[in-house]
Formats: sequence, C-alpha cells, structure tokens
Amino acid sequence: MKEYQGGKKENENILREDPAPYGNAEEQEEARLLRVMNMTDMEKLKSFTQMLRRNALFKKAKVTHKD
Repeated sequence: MKEYQGGKKENENILREDPAPYGNAEEQEEARLLRVMNMTDMEKLKSFTQMLRRNALFKKAKVTHKD
C-alpha cells in the first residue's frame, strides 16, 4: 500500500507563518492608544459619533432565541 505524502509541504508552510503582530494584550492596548493619540480632532469626533450610533442601534435590538 502506498503512503500519502501530500501533507509534507503543507506542514512546512504552517511552520513558516508569520507570528502574530502583538504578543500580548498590553502591547495591543499600547498600539491602539498610540494610534488614537495621533488621530485628528475630526477623526476623533467621527469615531465618537459612530460609537454613539452603534450604541443606540444595539439598544433597539431585540434578541430572540429559537428552541
């Protein structure tokens, strides 16, 4: 019986994947804060109003469950 050898190349590609851009939550939070610090006032205002709109949308949402 023949052995399947097609998986060898896939395993090599998996090992060569780039690591995650951030190692932990603290680094992610620091990167987010740096990005927010460099935003203009108009970008901050647009971001804030978008957050308010989403909050209003989620408050109106009705969740139903099927059993």
